[in-house]
Amino acid sequence: MSDNKNSDQFISEKFLEQIKEDLKIDEFNLIVECRNAINITQKYLEYYYQQKRKLNKLKTYLSKVEGEKFNYFKNEFEINITSSQDIQKFINKDGKYLNAKDAVDEQSALVEFLEGVVKQFNGRQWMIKNIIEVKKIENI
Repeated sequence: MSDNKNSDQFISEKFLEQIKEDLKIDEFNLIVECRNAINITQKYLEYYYQQKRKLNKLKTYLSKVEGEKFNYFKNEFEINITSSQDIQKFINKDGKYLNAKDAVDEQSALVEFLEGVVKQFNGRQWMIKNIIEVKKIENI
């Protein structure tokens, strides 16, 4: 699970296939599924936290860029701008700021997606437990 460098592709097809494969439950091999459940969940949880840390760094960078641009447009720009709203309009059109904001938006979407994936894996553990309980009842 490495970082996807292609910004046009939110999540790679290979990664989505891996998630689907890891979510499958082999009802005939529940002992192995139980043993693997924690490790699989941990794998996605670690990836989630890596991406969450990356998001926090990107947000910090965005704030830094915004502060630099605010200072530039307030103090160094060729036109005297006094209104904070007007300065913000210029910032919102700046290329460096827009690139940083796009990176934050993409990373936020990835983190939100991964949060849902981790929840699915937590639910998978309960599903395995329920299948075991149903099998116990069926054998009575």
